[in-house]
Amino acid sequence: LSGYLHLGMLLWQSPQEYGGPWNFGPGPSGGITVKEVVERLTRLWGGGRWEEAADAESEREASTLTLCCDKANHTLGWRCLLPVEESLALTVEWYKKFYSGHADMYEVCCRQIREFSEKARTAGLPWAL
Repeated sequence: LSGYLHLGMLLWQSPQEYGGPWNFGPGPSGGITVKEVVERLTRLWGGGRWEEAADAESEREASTLTLCCDKANHTLGWRCLLPVEESLALTVEWYKKFYSGHADMYEVCCRQIREFSEKARTAGLPWAL
């Protein structure tokens, strides 16, 4: 989201220069399988189960799909800030608080945005300065 927000600001200032397709995502070493995502989310949630729906008759998808984010890295100075595990932990935290029914979700969102923005400033990312 940080990449798209930064791109939106730049598009407003200079649409000719920043128009076109863009990808934002983890670097080549940051990708994990859907199975790994589900297993990590289940562990972070503290329970749950899942079943792989294997269908021998169905067409198989590519085993690895990745985004090339070179354009965003080089042109915008953007890079993925949070490791997958931290991103998943923040997501689980948000949903647990939401489903508890006792949290001020506006405050939860604002706190997570503040913490993320501070990490970006500390990392020297151009959109956070």
